[in-house]
Parts: sequence; structure tokens; C-alpha cells
Amino acid sequence: MPIFGDTHQFAIEALVETGLLWSPTCSSQLSGRIRVWLRGQALGDLDNWSCWLVPPMSCIVEVAARLEEHWHALLEPLAPEERFDYLDRRFYVAHRDRCLDAGMDDGERMRLFESIDADDAAHPMCDPSFLVNWSEAFDGWKAFLLRPPGKSVQVLWRASGAPAVNVAEFPAQDFAWVVARFASWVENEERAWTEERRSRWPVATLSSLAPQRREGTYAFVRAPVRWDPSGLDLTVVVEDADGVTLVLPEAQARERGWHIELLAACIEVSDVTAFSAVGPATIIVAQLTTHGVPHRLVGGLERLLVFIPVDQVEAAFALMPRA
Repeated sequence: MPIFGDTHQFAIEALVETGLLWSPTCSSQLSGRIRVWLRGQALGDLDNWSCWLVPPMSCIVEVAARLEEHWHALLEPLAPEERFDYLDRRFYVAHRDRCLDAGMDDGERMRLFESIDADDAAHPMCDPSFLVNWSEAFDGWKAFLLRPPGKSVQVLWRASGAPAVNVAEFPAQDFAWVVARFASWVENEERAWTEERRSRWPVATLSSLAPQRREGTYAFVRAPVRWDPSGLDLTVVVEDADGVTLVLPEAQARERGWHIELLAACIEVSDVTAFSAVGPATIIVAQLTTHGVPHRLVGGLERLLVFIPVDQVEAAFALMPRA
């Protein structure tokens, strides 16, 4: 796994997830795993997969570009924990794991925010947040990156529930070097991944998927030994060694008094891929499986029907790949 920098000082560790399982999972975004090393301690959940890599790269590049703004003279006399608590209050209205306005009445809350607004006006400074809201991989950590004039970069961080604030210091030139190498790597990986995506799943194919939700709810039932198809709007009929499975509107299954095995919503997707090619079904299966959405797929010559539990259809629809 690529590591940029010295884990005993400052480093970024990341990988790109590739192959049929991973490539489609975030549609048009390069995804993988990421964490940051500060003086031998790792920040970030490397088991949190399918995290977008471009947003945290963009965020850390911006931090490096504005590094000299990550300071204010009022922080100078404060100890590291006092700096962390001051910045936590000012930028997150929080103290460690506690929201400062929790349990306050409207008047108390207004006075709190007026105090913070007055501090902002009297002491304007760049938000020195680090890692926060950059990626799901960093959920559970809060950090601030500071650059005291003429001194090393200082990172103050704390894991949720931890008793103390941690401090790491390292030369500013090391930080800049690591950020530049990491950004270059992400950009190169993104170009390579984009070319792989285009060769494996042409944009024309992705743009033609046009997923649409069919109206109504569909029932999966076992057909009786003798059954009459007249009057039924059958969507799917599957005959196998165990009998005949019917998929039809829920209301019609109930009218016949048939036992319903599954109830599902249906998303219809265009699929004109040649039989010999890797088509949308591969993308959709990987996408839904990766995000834990149960599904059944049935393919026709020009349409792919994706059956999803009714309570998860909105989530599934949002995961459908588009160009």
C-alpha cells in the first residue's frame, strides 16, 4: 500500500480499489482507503472501504496552499489542549464530545452564538480544521493544523471519547513534500482509473442506462400446480427444478390468494449490451452488493429489471450508475 512520507513524522497512506468488485462502486469517483500518520499514530479507518480519494486530496492541497494562514497571535500563550478547546468552541460550538448548546434555552443559545460571532469579528482567522468532513475514513477524529510563524507545523487531534488531546509537530517543508507527492499520485491514479472505466464500461453504455422506477409493488410467488395465467399482468415467469416462480403486481397475487414470498419495488434499466460484453448488470450487482442492498435481477433483450425491497428502493435508485 503506498505511503507518502515518514510515518514517524507525517505521512499519508492510501490505496485505490480496483477490479470488477471495486471499480464501479462510486460511479464517476476514484475510490479506495486512506489514513494519515502523525508521529507514529494512525488517524483514519483503513477498513472503511470505497471512500472517495479526490475530495481529501483537494482539501489537503488547499491546506498546504494556505498554510501560513493557519495561525492567530491569540493562540501563542495557550497550551496545546487550550488551543484545541478554543478552536473547538469557535469553529464547532463544542467542547470535546459535547455540543455547547445542548440543553440550552433559546436565550442562552443566542448569547453563546453572539459571543462566538464577536470573537470571529475581533480575531478573524482561517478555519484550521484538519481531516474533519474530508472523508468517512476520518469519522471519529477531530483535528486542527496550525503553523506558528517560524516554527514547525503543529497538529492537535483527538479521537472521539479519548481523554486527552494529542500533539504532533513536524517541519513545514516535510508537510508540503508529502502533500505534493500524494496529490500527484491521486491525479495519476484518477487518470488511469478513468481510462480503465471507459474501456471496460463505455460512457455511451452508462449514459444509456436511464434507470426508471416502475409504478407499484411486485410480489414473488410460487405458482400452484395448476394455475391460470388469464387476467394476470405477469412481469417474470421462471421455471426451474423447484417449480414455477411468478412475479406480478401485489394486488393480483392477493386477489388469487397466493402466498407472497417476497414484496419488491422494480427499477427498469436499459441494456442493449452485446451478450459477449460486460454490461450494466455487472456494474449494478457490484454497486448494490457493495452497499448491502438486497436485489434480484432479471434480464430481457433490451431491458434489465432490478427488484429491490420496498423500503430500500430509494437508496438503490441513488446508487444506479450514470455517466
